This record gives sequence, C-alpha cells and structure tokens, in this order.
Amino acid sequence: MPSIAPYGLWTSPLSSKEASAGALRFGQLDTCTNCFYFTESRPSEKGRCALMKGGLFSLEEVLPSTFSVRTRVHEYGGKCFAGSHDTVYFVNYSDQTIYQKKEGASPTLLLQQPKTYYADLFLTKTYLYAVAEDHSQGSIQTSLVRIDLKTGHVITLAYGCDFYAAPRVNDKETQIAFLTWNFPYMPWDSTRLWVADLTQEGLSSPLCIAGGNKESITHPLWHQETLYFTSDRTGFWNIYLHKQNTPLEALHPTSIDFGAAHWIFGSERLATTQDDHLLAIGTENGVDALYRFHLITRKMTKLETPFTSLSDLYFFQGHALFFASAADLPTSLVAWDLKKSTYTFLKNSQKHTLPSTCLSYPQRITFPTKDNQMAYGLYYPPQNSDYQPLKNSLPPLILKCHGGPTHHAAIKYNPDILFFTSRGFAFFEINYRGSTGFGKAYRDLLKLQWGIADRDDCLYAVDYLIKNRLADPDHLFLKGSSSGGYSVFSVLIHSPAFQGAVSYYGISDLEDLVKNSHKLEKH
Repeated sequence: MPSIAPYGLWTSPLSSKEASAGALRFGQLDTCTNCFYFTESRPSEKGRCALMKGGLFSLEEVLPSTFSVRTRVHEYGGKCFAGSHDTVYFVNYSDQTIYQKKEGASPTLLLQQPKTYYADLFLTKTYLYAVAEDHSQGSIQTSLVRIDLKTGHVITLAYGCDFYAAPRVNDKETQIAFLTWNFPYMPWDSTRLWVADLTQEGLSSPLCIAGGNKESITHPLWHQETLYFTSDRTGFWNIYLHKQNTPLEALHPTSIDFGAAHWIFGSERLATTQDDHLLAIGTENGVDALYRFHLITRKMTKLETPFTSLSDLYFFQGHALFFASAADLPTSLVAWDLKKSTYTFLKNSQKHTLPSTCLSYPQRITFPTKDNQMAYGLYYPPQNSDYQPLKNSLPPLILKCHGGPTHHAAIKYNPDILFFTSRGFAFFEINYRGSTGFGKAYRDLLKLQWGIADRDDCLYAVDYLIKNRLADPDHLFLKGSSSGGYSVFSVLIHSPAFQGAVSYYGISDLEDLVKNSHKLEKH
C-alpha cells in the first residue's frame, strides 16, 4: 500500500548522486557509404569530445585521448569533422588545428593557421570545405574556404559578409551552396542562400536564390542536381527546392517547422534516401517527429516513432540515423529501419534506472498570457507509486526557463526533472513567447520584448497552474540558465510570488552584455 505523505517529502529511488551524474553529450553526425562518425563529450574525461566511428553493428573510438574534437567558431561551435571510409578530418580543440587521421595511422597535421578557427567541414574527393574565423586582425573576419587534401593549400572562396555557414557541394562537384547573414540580424531572423559555380581558382557567378532581411534559410542539401532547404517565408520553416533556371517550389506547405535556430554548425534536419524520398525532422508545437516526403508525388508521411526530441538526421544503409529522446528514453544514437519501421539503439547517453512507476510524463499546456495571447509549456506532475499525497493538498512547483532565448523546452528524458517529481514536486518547463518550434509569428513575439514577454509568461503560467489546482501558491520556485537566468531575475524583480530561485550563469548586466559579447551575439 502506498504511504501517505506531504508533497515534496516523498522518498525517491533516484538519488542526488544518480541525478547529477554526468551523461554523455552527443555532438554531431557525419556519414559516408560504409561508415558514420559522431562526437561524444565525456564527463568522465572532463568534457573531452571523443570521435567515434561505426556501422550498424559496431562502434570504435578513432583518436587517442590526447585529442578533443571541438571548434571555437561562434564560441558555441558545432560540427568540425568530416570523414570517408578510411580517413577523417577534424579540428582539435587545444590548438584549433585541422588534422587528418588515416586508418591504421596516427593523426597528422593537414592545416595550421595561427588564430584561425574552422567549422562546418564538408568533404569531397579532392577538397575540404569549411567556415573560417580569423582572429589575427583585431576584428574577427569570417569567410568560406577550400582546402586541398593533398597539399593543405587554402583558398578563400567567399568573404565580406559578417557570417557564413553550411558550405554544401553537389555530387558532381560543380556547384556549391552556402548561407550568409550580416549584422544586426541573427540567423533565425535573416539569412541568404547562395549558389555558385566551382572552378580551379575558387567560385564564380554567385547567385542569391533565397532569403533576405525578413527570411530565415536553414539546412541546404543537394540531391542529384536539386538543392533542398528550409525557409520561413510563409510563417514556418518549410522545405523548398531549387533547380537551375526554375522558380523556387515548396515541397509540401504545412504548419510545421523543419528548420531550427542556427546556434551551432552542422546539426542537420534533412536527409535524402536512395529511393526518391527525403527525410526530415519536423517540430510541431514544440514536439519533434520524423517525416518522409516522396520527391515525385510530394506526399508527406509522419513516421510513427516513440521519440519526441530528435536531432542530426542522416540516411545510412537503409536507415534513418539520428539522436533521439523521449520522456522515458535517454538521449541515444538511433538507427531507424525505413522498411521495417523498427529501431536499434546504437549508443545510449546514460543508463535509465528509475522504475517506470516513478516516471512523470508531461502534459502539454496552453495558457492565456498578456495582451490576449497564448503561451505554452510542459507540466510534469508528481509521480511516485510508493506515495499518496495528503488529502486536498497541492504540490510545490518548480518553473524552469530555457535558454537561448530562441530554444524550446522539448519532451526528453531528464533526471533533473525526475529527481523532483519522484519526490512530490510538480515541474513546469515554459515555452515562453519567442521559443522556437511554434512558427515564426510566435518566435517574433520576443523581439524588443526580451525580459518582458518571457517574464510575463512565467507569471501568467503560474497563475494558470494555481487556478487549475496544479500548484501550491505558497510553494513556488524558479530556475533558469543563461538567457533563462535573465528571465529568472526579471521575474523576481517584478513578483514576490516565488519562495526560492536559482539562476545558472544567468545574464545580469545588459550593458556588459552589449560591450563584451562574442561576435555571433554582438547585436
């Protein structure tokens, strides 16, 4: 029989040591015909980013422990490796140098340029393409470069814009697509997609085929001679296709975001198969799913997977390869068999030890907020089968503000949340106005309102939860990190409702933020 005890005082099988134990943090993926590569950051090795190589039935570490695969471009980094079946090229964190590692040999230098960082590596038979960030001139200069694999010789393909990303070369190696944007915009507000011809000397005839000051383009991908990408021109990051001398076409208009905010390099959401299909990660009302499009009929099919948070999508040997999680599934590297609709966990980020009777599954909440608008969140109720609460009592509530601010709270396995819900707390992850995954109009509601709209949404959320008897008004707590930490401070200044709060590396001095931010967030 369950014991009767006050909310918040239940004994949980999930200890603080288990909840705070570091999990692997997966980075990005890359594939070739016979193998794939990915990075994993290991807490047991002080966060070193190990490079892994594998197939559907085996995994192995590629590099000695003296190497950590990570780039400093944009500070947040992202993908900084690219490989074939027998050679991989990567950026080493300590010296920001590009190395090559051939099968059976030790890593050797390919390119070393002092005070220059590289990211978003893209490999062809002869060249390595990359985004370069030059810190040698005082002000940071960003460009697109091409590196000769035999000689290490570098030529600059494009420069003059404040930012570059996503160099992608077609199969014939005759054309390149890439993204640019300029101050004062962020890439989820304004980007431009370019296509240019490749020559021995560099590139020629660059043409901007999409984008502008009010349009965000993401995830360019070549398939045969067609370029696919996402654009938010109609209110959601939908998929478009470009063919030479042909107007742009929408693949399948829908109210789903197939793009995402560009904070890091190389986190892909589109992949093509060998049978005229395109795979895509789509986000609808903050929840991810896997979709398949027929490139001839344009039919869209939502694949029924158990996952609610996905990233880094590739096609590999009849499978969709991606990182995924759900409320009861820790983040894992997953291979989804496209014919059988079955999946295999290739690697897990952590062990799942909590009994199923103590797992809290979120309720998706839509609540009214200021100015007759609506906002969203995930409510995790207290859950522990060993306990029943006192009659007519309400649970203490922890409200969490995500960072970014253009991220969103996703449904995924989170020991930090389960630590509290299994002890009788309710936990609410708010997707305040400005969060991604709800369309452009919702994302834009935070413009010129940061620290105001998110603050108001937190207060309206608490009011909604109290009115619906989902939280104890006398036991409210608040937490957030980075920009979410700034939201915490803003809430505390304007409301005495919370009994406690924690800001993890939160922004507290806006003047200092303007003066000392790195280049990506300078404006």
